[in-house]
Amino acid sequence: MNPLAPIMLILLSVFIGPAAALSPLIALSFHETAHLITAIKLKARVDEIELMPFGAAIRLYDLWETATGKLLIIVLSGPAANLLLSFLISLTLYIFPRLAVSLSPLLNANLAVMLLNLLPALPLDGGRALTAVISKRIGRTRAVHIGVWLGRVLSLMFLAISAYALFATGKIELVPLLFSIYIWASGHQEIRRSEGAFLRAMILTNQQTNRLQSAKVISVNAGTPIYEAAKAAPTAEKCIFSVEDDTGRILGFISVSSISKAILTDSAKPIGSLLMHPNSFMLYPAET
Repeated sequence: MNPLAPIMLILLSVFIGPAAALSPLIALSFHETAHLITAIKLKARVDEIELMPFGAAIRLYDLWETATGKLLIIVLSGPAANLLLSFLISLTLYIFPRLAVSLSPLLNANLAVMLLNLLPALPLDGGRALTAVISKRIGRTRAVHIGVWLGRVLSLMFLAISAYALFATGKIELVPLLFSIYIWASGHQEIRRSEGAFLRAMILTNQQTNRLQSAKVISVNAGTPIYEAAKAAPTAEKCIFSVEDDTGRILGFISVSSISKAILTDSAKPIGSLLMHPNSFMLYPAET
């Protein structure tokens, strides 16, 4: 559970009453359950589901290897569930108008959760859908950074709305304020998680083979941190690193498997340090 989720519910309970706080909780639970059921039905492995102030974030084990179509279905199932529940509530109110007082808050909460999550910015569902689509063209790293950048723009917009409401009415609008804080704080986590998923995929998909294969050679300066060098390795093809000094002279070659081992213990060290450990890491000196 994201720390802001219970904080928001507590503040809403204090300022507008427990009944009003219950409606967002129901809407979020329905949203989260839809994500989980859809992921299970599509046989996606889910690491966790984080309950957030304005929805839920699913953490797929193979997030960046999941087919775009499947990922879009999983991501958008939450807003779709809120839309379905909103339709059922509206239908109930049409048939039984006397229930308007008790069901209207739930209807409004569902619509709010749905619309906010469809905004095209990370970590919202709309941002994940946008990232999944554009990553096919511009790459995962750039797509995630764009999604985070859009999220921060959105955060500043809601902060401005909250400030305007404070100066215009003298009241603090909790929803836009908490939404702004939540979006901004989530940006770094999104980048870190995407990079972590990429490195994990690189390690898990690195399998040795006895048959001849072509490999992509990636030139990297000896002073580059192992973690940064690893991010340049594509997961879909074999590659080796050509380690060079500042003059461009090749010092040696290092395999992806060596990088994978080093990430677990020495990720912050320069990649050139691996050339000093031929017994621990696969090393093919340039002289040979």
